Amino acid sequence: MAIPYISIESALELVENQGAILLDCRWFLDGRDAHQIFLEGHIPGSRFLDMEVVGADLSVTGNGRHPLPSTHDFAQKLAELGITRDSTLVLYDSDSGTIAARIWWMTRRLSINTYIIAGGIQSYSGPLEAGEVDIERSVIDAGISRWEGSVTTDELINLISKDRTIVILDARNQDRYRGDFEPVDPRAGHIPGAYNLPTRSLMIDGINPAPLEGVKAILKEVVGEDVFTELVNNERQVVVSCGSGITACHLSMFVEEVTGREPILYNGSFSAWSTRYDLPVQIGGERGELPAE
Repeated sequence: MAIPYISIESALELVENQGAILLDCRWFLDGRDAHQIFLEGHIPGSRFLDMEVVGADLSVTGNGRHPLPSTHDFAQKLAELGITRDSTLVLYDSDSGTIAARIWWMTRRLSINTYIIAGGIQSYSGPLEAGEVDIERSVIDAGISRWEGSVTTDELINLISKDRTIVILDARNQDRYRGDFEPVDPRAGHIPGAYNLPTRSLMIDGINPAPLEGVKAILKEVVGEDVFTELVNNERQVVVSCGSGITACHLSMFVEEVTGREPILYNGSFSAWSTRYDLPVQIGGERGELPAE
């Protein structure tokens, strides 16, 4: 799989020549109002995609802070944005594409051609546009009944019990992985046995994805040469996790690029795991051991 990043120049050409749809996917962990920020200024012609409305269903309980919506509901939200299965989408955020990648992961399953702008909104040097954008609703059917390649907490526990060689990669920054602080979830730390591979470390200067050989070197350093060899030989299954299933989608694309096999997304991620007080949490830089059966 090719990493879906394109330059701002290529993105604008797609919009101009092929009618691609620009989607502003900005979202902020610190609670800033992304819609208000969109109204204050966005790349001209962009449509605002609310990550917590389109990319999640907050009415669902027990599966973390950003549970996946039903495939039907997701398709209907895309229709409200004027998107069809034949659309070409160009996504951007303000965080190296780590947020927009969640929508890429979802639209990919609907076979919608989707790209991410390298450098995000910061790469656009022209004047920003303020206010709302007129949108004509479309009609779209999801074409799928469930999110393949995603697991719940109980399903992850079941996977671990069946396969003790499973590799869990935690996409969060090191300080949250170690449990130095935890701004939003009930407990700090990480899933015991998980390796820490901050997905932002795979970006060069926060703009472009690292080249394949660079990604391989980083992954090898994180998991060790023996495990790395087994991963590229498809002898181990990979699960990607993060805080609430958003940035794990970004890490997913790099893991697939290296191994040729899409990893499983633990969508609830640490936000779901940490609410289960019957499950252990590891503090500090040591991985710890996968939870016992």
